[in-house]
Amino acid sequence: MEKLHQRVPFEPRDSAQRPQPVELAKPKTIFSRVISVIRFFEYKEPRGTGDFVGEEYEEKYAIISSMAAKKVLQAGDPRLKNKNKEITNLKSPALKKLIKNLTDSMHNADLIGIAGPQIAENYMLFTTHPRNTKSRKLGKTDKLRIYINPKITYKSKKENIIYEGCGSLENIFGPVSRPYEIEVEALDENNKRFRLKCDGILARVIQHEYDHLMETEFIQKVNDYGKIVTEKHYRKSIKNSKQQKQNSLITKIEYKSF
Repeated sequence: MEKLHQRVPFEPRDSAQRPQPVELAKPKTIFSRVISVIRFFEYKEPRGTGDFVGEEYEEKYAIISSMAAKKVLQAGDPRLKNKNKEITNLKSPALKKLIKNLTDSMHNADLIGIAGPQIAENYMLFTTHPRNTKSRKLGKTDKLRIYINPKITYKSKKENIIYEGCGSLENIFGPVSRPYEIEVEALDENNKRFRLKCDGILARVIQHEYDHLMETEFIQKVNDYGKIVTEKHYRKSIKNSKQQKQNSLITKIEYKSF
């Protein structure tokens, strides 16, 4: 099958050579868990191990012709820190399968966005679908969007704070300050280039997922670690708060294809 990037000779590695997920200890408190996660993401693994998942991509599809939702990788798995490759073979059948797997995984996990590395596919690709979920009650939603080889081209000086969570950091929510409005350029699922300028939760999830492609997790950008809460507390006291709903409101979606 065709590859999403330039073909590289693939040599299977034995189990001893394959990068193994890092097992995080189970801290007694949420604060100690956060500290262990931060330490993990501050560590930079040598780049030499970063291409394993990408090189193995076609071989997986030679065995499994079609996959549905995949399990979202959790903090501690080294694949979340691998370098993500630009997709150059835009007509590859493997790309369509990857997009479907990514979309199915996002919906299955009840997320409003997800990036390739979160399902062990280290490519420059993410999806967004702001909608009402167990963790989000939005005044305005947006349709499913695909971003291939994305690049954020504009960030407003004005910022706001929204409590964020992540499929790769289960049961943790924290306040993060980011630009209120952004502009992103990318290719869609039909290989058409587009420019999207937006605000609210759409701008927020785009920045969050783009960070995944840059090997960065939201926990590294939390404003005040003393305000990190569990999912239960977030849903009870923050999810429907005035500030959370106001800062998440989408008031601008300017889309242009070219």
